[in-house]
Amino acid sequence: SKPSADGPATTNNTNATDRDQDRQQNNLILQSNRHLLSLTHEIQRTHLHLRKLYHPKFPELEELLTEPFQYRQAIGILQNEMDVTLVNDRLNDVLTSNQIITISVAGSTTSGRPLTAAELSRVNDACLYLDRLQRTQTALRSFVQSKMERWAPSTCALVGPAIASLLLSATGGLAELAKIPACNLQLLGKTKWTSASRAGLATQTRVQHAGYLMECELVTGVPSFLRMKALKAVAGKLALAVRADYVNWESGDGVRV
Repeated sequence: SKPSADGPATTNNTNATDRDQDRQQNNLILQSNRHLLSLTHEIQRTHLHLRKLYHPKFPELEELLTEPFQYRQAIGILQNEMDVTLVNDRLNDVLTSNQIITISVAGSTTSGRPLTAAELSRVNDACLYLDRLQRTQTALRSFVQSKMERWAPSTCALVGPAIASLLLSATGGLAELAKIPACNLQLLGKTKWTSASRAGLATQTRVQHAGYLMECELVTGVPSFLRMKALKAVAGKLALAVRADYVNWESGDGVRV
């Protein structure tokens, strides 16, 4: 029988459609990563603004809770209450017992004053705005994470899609991440530390000289005295994995990110 003349044309059309879809997915993930990077900066800016607004009420709190969302949650509970012990039960939902004790002590000796109604209204408006930023960030991160294994398979195999998406959102994309040396990869997402944090009141579990990579299974799965060595080893392998994914992307073997 005579082969159909439409066969090759149909195949070419299908390939072209697949390439168009990949291109659209690529553009979407690039935009998502750029938005995530912008969101991170906006969250930092809003956190600083919120600290400035709440400073007259409880100036010590910003040194005790350095993580933006935990600071916001504490403010939402404390509001204008000058006796912290009266809201300790509610603080248990967002803080550790060690943090609550220290905040209670700081609150009993604070130099702050009750906010006026107008000042408290501005604080609550900033809190609501930070909530919206967090919801948007969570949604975008979930989307990026759901696509990570296709975009960066080697990176995901090493550190997992959740950590990979955090690294991408912190840098803006695979191309930018591939340019970062291993010694700097381990610092991405590094927590800001204060004297209170070093005293054992840190609002996150990462150690002082480490970032997102400290939370990957290859690091958390070893004894604590070996974790810094494991972190350096993972960062070195990650640099190679990211570049391998990037080369595959450049050569057309992967999905461009």
